[in-house]
Parts: sequence; C-alpha cells; structure tokens
Amino acid sequence: QLLSGSTNGLAFGGSGTILLTVQVTPGSKLGPYFNFVEGTGNSLAGTPVSGTSTATFSFTENPLLGLAKRVVSNVEGPVGTFEVTYEILAQNMGNVPLTGIMVVDDLAEAFAPISPNWALINVASTDFTLNINYDGVGDTDLLDGSDELAVGASGKLTIVVSLTPGNYNFPLLNYATGIGISPAFSFVIDVSEDGTDPDPDGDGNPTNNSTPTPVSFPSAIIGSTKRVISGPNNEGDGSFSVTYEIRAQNLGDLPLFDVQLFDRLDEYTLGADTVAFGAYVSSVPELV
Repeated sequence: QLLSGSTNGLAFGGSGTILLTVQVTPGSKLGPYFNFVEGTGNSLAGTPVSGTSTATFSFTENPLLGLAKRVVSNVEGPVGTFEVTYEILAQNMGNVPLTGIMVVDDLAEAFAPISPNWALINVASTDFTLNINYDGVGDTDLLDGSDELAVGASGKLTIVVSLTPGNYNFPLLNYATGIGISPAFSFVIDVSEDGTDPDPDGDGNPTNNSTPTPVSFPSAIIGSTKRVISGPNNEGDGSFSVTYEIRAQNLGDLPLFDVQLFDRLDEYTLGADTVAFGAYVSSVPELV
C-alpha cells in the first residue's frame, strides 16, 4: 500500500504522481522484470473501482575482466641464476558475474631471448583452480576454466621461474591474457597491465591498459676513460712531461672487486727515444 489513510481523493479529470525508486542487484538475472500497480477507489455512490498498469525493464549487460601482473621478487642465486616470482590479479570489473575464468601465460614467448636457460618452478593460487598440466610452453592455460568471479570479485595466482640471462642485458617482457564468459555468453578478454591495478588510468575500461611486465637483471659493467690534463711540458733537457687522467667507473648495478687498470705506454708513444714513468696518484684509495 503506497498511500496512507482513506482521505485521498481525485476530482473529475484529476491525477496524482508518485515517484518510487528501488535499488536492484540483478546478478546474472538481467530481466525482463515485470512490475504492476493497482489503483483502487470508491465512487460517490460507494461503488468500488480499480485499474492496473504494468511496467517492464531489463538491465544492460556490461561484462569486463581486468588483469594486472607484477614482479613480486627477483632473487639472485648461484652462477648468475635468478628466481623470479610473478603475481597475476584477475578482477571482475563489469556489472555481471563471469564464469569459465581462464588465464593464459606463454612463458616460452616471454623468455625466448634467453632460451633454453629458464625453467618453471611453481604455480600457486588459493583463489583459482589450477591447470595441473601447465608448463608455459605447450600448455599455456594456467587455470582449468571452472572458476567464477562475482561482480567486483578478484583472485590472484603466482608463478615462480628460474632465469639465467647470461650476457642478455635487456628486460624480459611478459604479459598474461584473461578470459571470462558473461551470463549472455559473451566472451571478455583482457591483456594484463604491469603492476597491481588493471585500470590505472581510472577510465573504467581495463582493456586499454596492457603494458607488459618487465624483469631486469643486475649486471657488472666497468668503463674507463683517459685524457691529457697537462702537457706536453718542456722540461729543458730535450724531454717533455705529459700528465694523463684515467677514470674508472662502475656502469652496472653490482659492486666490482679486484678492479685493475692496464696502460701499455711503450706501445703507444709513436717511436719516442725513451719513455720514463713518473709518479701517479689516485683520488680513490682503493685504486692504488
């Protein structure tokens, strides 16, 4: 009963309006929804009258699946081997539940630059059902497809790999692809975004955020430069003195030990009669 009491009336030709707002969480039931209203009243003679009206509406499906992938840890082990742990987040960012959740990750493609020097160590998840045959090469499906994600729900899984990059000094790029099925059997697909947020630009559309996830490795690189800072200076006895500055720099991201510099003066003096080696000083105590 929308009206209270019995004092409401309508004059001949009169009307009245009521606005009724309801909040619905449809889940997978998008409609159509039927709703009717019945009006009743009495005439001056006391004769009851009634009338009904029906309204129908449906919800529009907007399925969205968002994926994010990040490097959780990158730990160096023996002989230039690195154990890398990835985390993948899959989130239902649409307005309907998603079933048949799949996550695909082709490790062979990602690690092709260092192949065959990589290995899959472990895949784990407390949120999803894993595909026990996943190897990242012939079988790239991480999940078995039996999982669902309610609206707003998310789940995570981790991948641990062993990488031996050798002399490969560039980042290895990797991404995962997520797949889900809406109640109307529409397939939704998203390629992962680097980090923890599938939609970092906040536009409500994770499909336009697909930056690959990089993993880089520490490298040992040394560089050296040499220049004349004084001379040639005439010593008055037919000889000339020249002072060089030699600079060594660690250009990598690992500490260097047993650093040494070599300078063969006798090979590069263009046939001078004699070459005498004078004193030298170092601005770094370790380089002596």
